[in-house]
Amino acid sequence: MKASRKTISILILLGAWVGGVQQSSRCEESRNEPGTEHVILISIDGFARYQYDDPRLRIPNIRELASRGVCADRSETVFPSVTHPSHTTILTGCMPQKHGIVGNNVFNRATGEKFHVTDKPKTEMVKVPTLLDLAKKKGLVTASLYWPETYKDPSSDYNIPEVFIDDGAEVLKTATPASLPQELRDNDIPIDIYTTHKSSISKAYRDEILTQAAAYVFKTYKPNLLVIHILATDSWQHKYGPHGYGARFALEVSDECVEILREAVDEAGLESKTTFVVCSDHGFLEIRRELRPLIVLKEAGLLDKVKVHGGGFYRMLNFDPSIDKGQLEKCLKEISELDGMQRIVRPEEYHALGLPEPDESAYVGDVILVPEPDVQISTSTEPPLLKHREQVAGAHGFFPDHPDLWTLAIFSGAGIQRGASLGTMHNADIAPTIARLLDLDIGDVDGRVLTEVLK
Repeated sequence: MKASRKTISILILLGAWVGGVQQSSRCEESRNEPGTEHVILISIDGFARYQYDDPRLRIPNIRELASRGVCADRSETVFPSVTHPSHTTILTGCMPQKHGIVGNNVFNRATGEKFHVTDKPKTEMVKVPTLLDLAKKKGLVTASLYWPETYKDPSSDYNIPEVFIDDGAEVLKTATPASLPQELRDNDIPIDIYTTHKSSISKAYRDEILTQAAAYVFKTYKPNLLVIHILATDSWQHKYGPHGYGARFALEVSDECVEILREAVDEAGLESKTTFVVCSDHGFLEIRRELRPLIVLKEAGLLDKVKVHGGGFYRMLNFDPSIDKGQLEKCLKEISELDGMQRIVRPEEYHALGLPEPDESAYVGDVILVPEPDVQISTSTEPPLLKHREQVAGAHGFFPDHPDLWTLAIFSGAGIQRGASLGTMHNADIAPTIARLLDLDIGDVDGRVLTEVLK
């Protein structure tokens, strides 16, 4: 039977009304979906991207976060690929040329002072705002647990800084607030062990204690931004290389740390409002040989005129360019041709690598030596020039485009698209993306917002 025009009109109007209600419902549902109110940024030191794919590695929590969000196919770090420049890039979105942290232990050519950058107050060393600064400025609650360059950081409300002063005894003395260590003790968290157990084995246990402290802070004070640095993964790989049992042990302990934080978020009832970012600062390469370029300087009589530190050559105050420059250039040419040397980087290349030039920073060398991927620079002046190691070790600091140095980058939770595709990124992209999640104005930085992973 044919329907009348009136009946058809009524059906059309009814369909439009139902469709409008459904669309309105979907829009309302989208508006009511919880956004990000809390970000937990977990750095697992030395965790390479390829290790995530190792089927022997038992990391169920890390993999589950990735399955609920996204894991980058490739994430590059900074040059040199070492802990503190990378962590500062992760927290600022800027390369070392802008943020000023160019190494771990640094040498000041102007004063002759040698120190670890994390032992100086953060405000003295970091030249640009960090995520902690931006969050604090907006009135958000912040927390940092053993994150590099947070010593005396006024922007961290709850802070156990990474410092090595007095062999680490300053860690708890400089906590913020000063009552925090005692508060942790009163809640059965043995935080004092963190400053007394320092072997490679016990560092994994220390990481779990630190994470328990972070979990307590999150459940009690609900910081909008919490950053934590897991460290045993670095120690084990330095000592035994990235492919041995020790590396797998430390990486699996780091997964337990992630589990502790996931449980804390669940217990706080904030799972729908929390974003997890799990990342790393660099990977590791296996080291089988040592190169000793100081032997060349010693034979040329330049050992007291050129300081060698962290792969950089620094001309000292008694270096006379009119006399010594030609001799140094001969030495550099000889060193560049040594077996085990990959490349000597000159100052005109520094900006392209994200570094300041020597006249912009007293902490970078006049040239930088980069050995081949299985070689580590040694400061020994005893022959031979190239020595084979009896035991395999691990190291980083090389050019960051080596696949074994690619870093882990996982985004999961509130505000993150599940199963989104994320190909190549940089550690500098982490801070702008977190800033977007927390609605922070990060300004002009080197990284970009990873819009492809955001809802």
